[in-house]
Amino acid sequence: MATQDRINISYETLFDILRAEKSKEELSELSKDFFKDLVEYLRIKRTEIEDIEKKNPSSPELNRLRTQFHNIQRIVTEIYNRREKKILINALNNARVNSRPKAYLLDEEKKFFDELVEIIKTFREGILNNLLSNKLPKIELKKHIPQVEQGKSSIAVRFLGNIPKIVDLEGNLHGPFSEDEIATVPFAIAKVLIEKGRAEEIKF
Repeated sequence: MATQDRINISYETLFDILRAEKSKEELSELSKDFFKDLVEYLRIKRTEIEDIEKKNPSSPELNRLRTQFHNIQRIVTEIYNRREKKILINALNNARVNSRPKAYLLDEEKKFFDELVEIIKTFREGILNNLLSNKLPKIELKKHIPQVEQGKSSIAVRFLGNIPKIVDLEGNLHGPFSEDEIATVPFAIAKVLIEKGRAEEIKF
């Protein structure tokens, strides 16, 4: 498929990325367009499944593609979990000894890292430094404006169960979504699903 060739991602490359994350303590280097390519790759796979569902719902190929798609989602989730853990450890080290962040952070991960460092330093200063000065802990958190109030119209979520197709306020269709699938959806839809315990926000 031409589009899939252009995005330079496949089941095999995802598996290689996961293997690299498992084998090294530091983050693996990813393309700066990794998230964009991944979303497009998942869209292509979902479209393949939907096409067969319409043409021949009893096709053995449909089960194969569904299984593959589920495995892809599990691989992506594990890649994210492993990178998340490495970023957390790196942020903790940075807050303690002001070490430089390790290489290969994607733009979204760099924001995650910076926020973590700020929070860890705030609590470290408010608790440990005050205790060492014979003072009670005092936390003064900086007030953050939620991203959605800054014009963010959609967020990434992981679905906690199978979700049927959803129509947004503009009449656009979203889904259906499978359990553990990660996708970007309009904020209004995500808010309802999260409040009902049907999804959780994913922060890359």
